Amino acid sequence: MAKLGEIIGTDKLRLCSMDFVRVAGHPARARRGHSRMHDPTRLLCRLDELPLGGCREFRLGEGDWPLRGFVVRLSDGVRAYVNRCPHLHYPLNYLPDEFLTYDRLLIQCTMHGALFEKESGLCVYGPCLGRSLPSLPVRVDADGVWLAEDADVGALRLRYV
Repeated sequence: MAKLGEIIGTDKLRLCSMDFVRVAGHPARARRGHSRMHDPTRLLCRLDELPLGGCREFRLGEGDWPLRGFVVRLSDGVRAYVNRCPHLHYPLNYLPDEFLTYDRLLIQCTMHGALFEKESGLCVYGPCLGRSLPSLPVRVDADGVWLAEDADVGALRLRYV
């Protein structure tokens, strides 16, 4: 078991039970008493970076072709989708973290205006009507939104590149 000060990678400490630890990507922030180990490479975003009704973009994996997606925080939880329109497979956004319509009620493809429900990813308007955004399984805890342990990042990258 890692102890405080054991460095893994560059400046991230392994998240261990009852040790002071650094939160992935935030070396100055420490927490005490994690009940389970987290793989920092599966962190999609910190929960405090995702306001209710808001979106946050993420990239998982290294190299030229990481898995690109976004998370949406709803009143009943968080949803994650691959950043890929089912119509022409282009990314949905043009600007970072900008996935929602002006009124923030729907997800919008900036390429051709398709509209998707935040809860299900179902297209309700546009050329991909009736199709859905590819969803990703997530786990949410006090530290953040994580790609679920049973999701294979490598397979997802190959499928959605």
